[in-house]
Formats: sequence, C-alpha cells, structure tokens
Amino acid sequence: MPASLGWALLELADELVVPSGEFYGRPLTLTDEQAQCVLDWYAVDEQGRFLYRRGCLRRPKGWGKSPFAAFLAYCELVGPVLFDEFDGVEAVGRPRPSPWIQIAAVSEDQTDNTYVALYEMLRESEAIHRYGMDIGLTRTLLVGRAGRIEPVTAAAGSREGQPLTAAFLDQTEAWTKSNGGVRLANTLRRNAAKMGGRTFETPNAHTVGDGSVAEKSFTDWEKGAPGLWYSYREAPEVEDMSDHDAVVKALAVSYGDSAKWAPLDRLADECADPATEPADALRFYFNRPATETNRAVDVRRWQELADPDRILKPKERIAVGFDGSISNDMTVLWGCTQDRFLFEIAAWGRPAGADRDWRVPRSEVHDTVAEVMARYDVGLMLCDPPMWVSEIEEWERLYGDRIATLPTNAAAHFAPACDLFATSVREGSLSHDGSELLMRHLAQTARKQVRVNDDASDGRSKFVFVKASTQKIDATVAAVLALRAVVLMPDNPFIDVAANVW
Repeated sequence: MPASLGWALLELADELVVPSGEFYGRPLTLTDEQAQCVLDWYAVDEQGRFLYRRGCLRRPKGWGKSPFAAFLAYCELVGPVLFDEFDGVEAVGRPRPSPWIQIAAVSEDQTDNTYVALYEMLRESEAIHRYGMDIGLTRTLLVGRAGRIEPVTAAAGSREGQPLTAAFLDQTEAWTKSNGGVRLANTLRRNAAKMGGRTFETPNAHTVGDGSVAEKSFTDWEKGAPGLWYSYREAPEVEDMSDHDAVVKALAVSYGDSAKWAPLDRLADECADPATEPADALRFYFNRPATETNRAVDVRRWQELADPDRILKPKERIAVGFDGSISNDMTVLWGCTQDRFLFEIAAWGRPAGADRDWRVPRSEVHDTVAEVMARYDVGLMLCDPPMWVSEIEEWERLYGDRIATLPTNAAAHFAPACDLFATSVREGSLSHDGSELLMRHLAQTARKQVRVNDDASDGRSKFVFVKASTQKIDATVAAVLALRAVVLMPDNPFIDVAANVW
C-alpha cells in the first residue's frame, strides 16, 4: 500500500460532529470504507506527489457522500494536506498556507447538501475555537489568516482564474452542458490545477447517454485516464424488484458499511413501488448506471389493461381531457370514469386527400362538448389551451368550474400528469376501451426528462410525454389530461387520500 497523508487526517474526524439524522451531535466516526477512501485519496508516491489529481466517489443515495465530502473540505481547510517529508515510511504533511476551497453544484439547493452538512458539523464542535473560524451559511473563513470554504453554483459561475486549492463537485450526474455543469467542472479543474490543487466528485450513478460530468468521469476511468481515482460499489442485479429479501440483500452490497444507518428495508419498499421508475431504482439505490426509459408506457402492459366490453351508464360521472389543434395535428376528446376507465369520445384529423386549407371543424367540436356535458355527469374537463383560447373561454362561461386548463408546454404542470399516467399503467390501476387510435399514438410517444424546480436528484425522475418522431400523439395527451382530471375533480369516491399527491 502506498504511503498516505490520510492517516493524520483520519484523526480530524473526532473534531467534528454528525450533522444530521439519528446520531446528530455525536462525534463524527468514519466507517472503515470511508477511512479507506481517505487513505486512497491522499496517497503519495516516493517523491511525496499525490497519486491522484482528480477523484470520483460514486455511491448510492443515503450512503453519506455529502457529509464525507464536507469532512474532506474541512481537512483541506485546516489539515496537513500538503506533503512535507517522510518520517521513515510514513508521509508527513503540513496545512496549506492559504487554502481556498469551493463546494460546487448546478443549483443552490444542491450545494446545500455538502455545505450545510459542513456548517452543522462545525456549529456544534470545538473546531471553531481551536482553529479560529468564522462560519456562516454562505462561507466559512479562517480568522486572522487566509483560508476559506464557499459554495458556488453554475448559475453564479466560478470565475476563471480563482486560485483554488480544492473543489468538491456534488451530484455531477446532474451536471450537463445545457445547465452549465460541464463548463463549471472544466473551470474548477483549471483553477485548481494552477495551484496544484485537486477536484473531487460525489455523484449518484449516472444516466447512460446524457453527457453528464459523472458519465464522462466514468468513461475516462474505464479508458485508464492517468491521475483519476474512481471508487464505486454496485448492487448485483435482481430479477424481480418485488422480491423484498433479494433487494435488501443486493442493497447491502451497494451501501457497504453505510448499511448500518441506511434503511435498507425502506429502500427496498421504494424499489418495489410502481411509482419508482426502474431506472431510478438502479441509479439511486443499486448505484448502477442505467439508460433512461424512453417509451412512454409498456405497450404490452397497456394491451393487457383493455376492457372493450365495458358499458358506460347514462349520466355516469366522468372527467374529460381535450387536446386541440387547428389543422396539422388532431383534435381529441377523451373520457375517464371515476374508477379510471379511459375511453375515446371523438377525434378530428385531416382527412386523406384534404387540401391545405382544411381546418378542424370547430362547430362540430363545440357541439360534441355540449353533447358530452348533457350525456354524462362531467366533474372536470381539462383542456390544453393553445389555439383554442376563445372556445375554452366560451365553455367556461357555459359550464363554469367544470372547465379548467392544463398547459402541456409547462413541465411543472404536465410532468405530474404524465407521471400519474405512466404509474397507473405500470401498476394496472386503470383500464381502457382498446381504442386503436390511442394505441397507435401511445406507440409514438416517448418520455423526455425535464427539470422541475432545479431538482433532478430527489430519487424520482421528472418527465413529460413528447413525440418519438414526427407522428401524432394527440390521443395520448388527451388521455393523460382525462386521467389527471379524474384525480382533480371533487367528490370522487375512488380517489383515496394517498392519491392526493397527484
């Protein structure tokens, strides 16, 4: 085993306290696995040079990556992290004369994961007085001498040329080119390089093919990039996520020593929950890179839920979804009963051979809506508003609060509806009339991952339904709106309290 400055750093853990959870306020104790990571990261060669200039610790959600990174940041601020000499075979270090450490993420909420953990570690410890620290929620300073730790985000940026001695890149599986994460990572690495500093990533498992910083670090390591320390633990494959014992056993592998505090039974329940995407279970808990599911729903599962013999009763209480177009796409009305039976009401599309001036017959749509309102007890009709604003306003005048809008171009509104639809199909909590139109449109519908409130790491993906190609998906959208309307309409005896989260 190579010499390491980490042995002296391990003693610093006793100066801090556990920042949260059941053991909050107790002296910080690293697990054997975490201690080994410290020794590996601070390993040096025969000349006292670090073996690694860049590190990546990939562990599952709840392993303790953020508190661990906070501990390393603390070491970088006050610990003997610069090689000084060899005392026999042991490497001896000294503190940096002017440490400048940044804790970085693509959003302020994500920087809180590590920086707030550090703040809580220090707030209840004697280290503040021992080293002379001025701690705050926006920065930690050494009093009377140079030294700081500060959080930075992709939005605020990290100014080119800052003399960083260390940078900690949190949740880099969410750092992409589109949100500024790739640029931020490159800037931090350059700034640290010129000071002889190093950078350390703490991601969950990445989504394959999304071009994240975490994915690039993994592929770099696979290719044998020099100076890159990469550590991960993966759970073995489990054929059936509902096999509780098998999942718990697998999670014990990915969580390692951290299984002593990680609620493996609870996490196994989460993996088996139909609301949890299989790709999310693999990435967040099994710590395995996964390909994001692109198909909106499993078509074979959809076919299994067909109930073409279902007969609707006169004045049956239903909800309605409306997706309107002018000429190119279809205009569709879909219904959904209180017990989640989806059925086709009407659809208007460009007839074969129609000229370029063809338009959706709005009067027919208006008459059909009136007929639906008369035939059924409509609790709520959700409409996608673009291009049909005046008609929707007229329906609101005629039918009052039974009409509402849900803009499908707004992810914050559409994503929960898509999630409800996909989950209901997966768990078999809906049925349908076997419409060939909807079947065709579902087969042409894909998922697109989106960001809602800058949170892509809460253990559950956010997605919306989009066209997989240039084909139409209007029936899908109308059905999604109809199902969403069912859980939003008042006095539905089939919707339990748990469903209100939708």
